[in-house]
Amino acid sequence: MNWKDIYLNSSGLIWTINLNHQFLSMNYNFMRLAGFKSIDDGYGKTSFDLRCKAAEYAEWFCQQDSLAFQKQLLRSIDVNYYSDGNIHFFITDKTPIRDNQNKVIGLSGSAAEIKQAQLLKWLQAFTQSNNHLQKKSSEPQSLSISFSFENLTRRQSECLFYLIRGKSAKSIANILSISPRTVESHIQATKEKLKCYNKQELIETTLNSGGLNFIPQSLLNKPISVIV
Repeated sequence: MNWKDIYLNSSGLIWTINLNHQFLSMNYNFMRLAGFKSIDDGYGKTSFDLRCKAAEYAEWFCQQDSLAFQKQLLRSIDVNYYSDGNIHFFITDKTPIRDNQNKVIGLSGSAAEIKQAQLLKWLQAFTQSNNHLQKKSSEPQSLSISFSFENLTRRQSECLFYLIRGKSAKSIANILSISPRTVESHIQATKEKLKCYNKQELIETTLNSGGLNFIPQSLLNKPISVIV
């Protein structure tokens, strides 16, 4: 078996893109879940051309790719529906590809599929590790307090999850299929529970308390793509 066969038949998902977000290569697993008929069928396509529900999140994928171009490694959690009609859970790594002059010319991606129970354990271990580092390095100590969604309702925790990631009330409403007014109502209730006077203070309080490392369990049954 040569290197090409090893690449095409490797486990998990593997792909590469250029700076225009066009697919340059992919393995068979990626091809099948993306809904492409063949490797050639996927060549030159982008995330917007995926033949599955994951295409609805193409803008998010491209935003992450653009960020990955500037980093050594970008890791994300991806939960989405693919061409087989099932929801899949992936831990995804994206690494920039550089030429001989160290100029970024593309991106290499790989995703390992895990079960939901494994994902929850991974998130718990990641959070504990991150909180440990915060306790050793953060000043003042209040910044290392572990954030929890336990006191929030399901909708409040979901709205807060997207709010701290830069989503507007309108965008959150579209994602959760509720009205912008309902989103604002949930955010207002969350501000009162966390004793914050405005959205900015709510975001800062949540981020400083480690909230960026938490994902409401209700979202693990829905499409999501989050940088960790």
